Amino acid sequence: MNANAKEIMVVEDDPVTMMQTSRVLQEAGYNVLKAPTGEKAMEMVYNRRPALVLLDVMLPDMGGLEICRKIKSDSRLQGTYVIMFSGVQTESDDRAQGLESGADGYLVKPVRTRELLAQIEAMLRIRYAEMRLDEDRRWYEMVLNSIRELVLCMDHELTILWANQAAADSLDMRAEELIGRKCYHLWNENDKPCRKCPVTRSLESKSPDHSIVDTPDGRIWEVRAYPVKDEHDRMLSIVEVAQDITDMQKSRQALERSEKLLKEVTANMPGAVIQYQVQEEKGLLPLFVSRGVTELLGVTPEDILQDPVRLWDNVHPDDSEQVSSSMGDSLNRNEPFHGEFRVLDRDNSYKWLRISTVPYSDVREKMWYAMISDITLLKKAQEEMAYRAMHDYLTELPNRELLLDRLERAFAMASRYGHKVGVVFFDLNSFKPVNDLYGHMAGDKLLYQVGQRLQKCVRKSDTVARYGGDEFVAVLGSISSSQDVLRVARKISSEMSRPFVLEGMEIHQDFSMGISIYPDDAADPQELLRLADQSMYRAKKDPKSCYAFCSG
Repeated sequence: MNANAKEIMVVEDDPVTMMQTSRVLQEAGYNVLKAPTGEKAMEMVYNRRPALVLLDVMLPDMGGLEICRKIKSDSRLQGTYVIMFSGVQTESDDRAQGLESGADGYLVKPVRTRELLAQIEAMLRIRYAEMRLDEDRRWYEMVLNSIRELVLCMDHELTILWANQAAADSLDMRAEELIGRKCYHLWNENDKPCRKCPVTRSLESKSPDHSIVDTPDGRIWEVRAYPVKDEHDRMLSIVEVAQDITDMQKSRQALERSEKLLKEVTANMPGAVIQYQVQEEKGLLPLFVSRGVTELLGVTPEDILQDPVRLWDNVHPDDSEQVSSSMGDSLNRNEPFHGEFRVLDRDNSYKWLRISTVPYSDVREKMWYAMISDITLLKKAQEEMAYRAMHDYLTELPNRELLLDRLERAFAMASRYGHKVGVVFFDLNSFKPVNDLYGHMAGDKLLYQVGQRLQKCVRKSDTVARYGGDEFVAVLGSISSSQDVLRVARKISSEMSRPFVLEGMEIHQDFSMGISIYPDDAADPQELLRLADQSMYRAKKDPKSCYAFCSG
């Protein structure tokens, strides 16, 4: 991933849209590349490697879908995000085609500035987190490629998925030439798996195995096999670690060099590595702790070497017992372990860490390695994307999907405890003239202020959501009678009767509300919403009142 972090390419044949979009991005601090055609876009994306491409669906020389597929299928452009946008209202199938082509997002023009920048910022945060994780992965691969033991990762049919440099060197081949080959073809020169091989036995038993193996070239190997399982105990792959012990003294010297190199490499690598010796009575004895542990866990290597329990000093109390217990189970089973936990940071906030453990043993001793990395950025990006999927980008209120979920929860609680649920369907009667007279930015500010005022009128346990356009819905849970809803409706009426201040001007807005109550009016959430919507339209026709009850 070597794309330029702050460079965005806009692919758009309409000069006005190109100018407006470029100005918004430049004001937000991004470097903007401009491509009016698909051919120019492909030329620039290879030369400049932008972090993100804003791609129009319709271009004069080639389709946006075709360009997106080319970018996403080229490994040289890995890490380049694509957001497609269309100049016409698109059907769900059109959006699906855009996403199936590999696009990371899909917008419909005219695109709101806030929505555009929010999507770009969220994607770039995820991209940065992925880059950090990819750097960690390459560091760990470098460590595995630095040791003298052969390390192979294979699937259920013993097809090689990954091999370190030592494995390739043992056959005088390149590592990529081993991928897709059967391990028993390469080392044992057999047409089928050897029943005595510990890898075959481990595959059948789904448990770690090891033994001494002779190969046709006269070498003697100590082979260890470890099944890799998920949290449901399903085997995903199998890892083989083999050491040439033909000349024990040479093997020992090679191991010592590997351990020295491991310490030198891990001392400066991102994250932290801890090397333990497994003792029968005392459990894990730390032999080496990289300096990165201080930044991640707030304790020094010396602290852990002196007292191994200090590793958990700053771990969140809800996580420490679970993670330490899982590590103990991993040690007892002699299997790899992967877990995530929170650690108290210097500013009293919590950051997320990921720990991966790998057992190692030979004829002399048993070792255990723990690798720890910071995944806070990835967690935050995932949480933000989940939040934005359930909230309206303009008002920051729950969207329709989250509204329906909250309404169904309110129904369940009311049914269980014999309460009622009220729905207030709110609509602005004269919103369109605001957009026409003062512009869409003023209209957006008005909708935001409406959402804020509605929230002031309900309890914290209630939900106010933007239903669409200038329509809002309030869900009032755990009420006892229609009078509870009436008090909220009157409070909303009083709050909305005050003028709104937009661009230094006071603006009054007429509004209407429709009210329905469960179980008085309906026993189904969707039906209750529909009846509140109908009541709102009745209120629009009544000059004497701004609200109407479904049953009133």
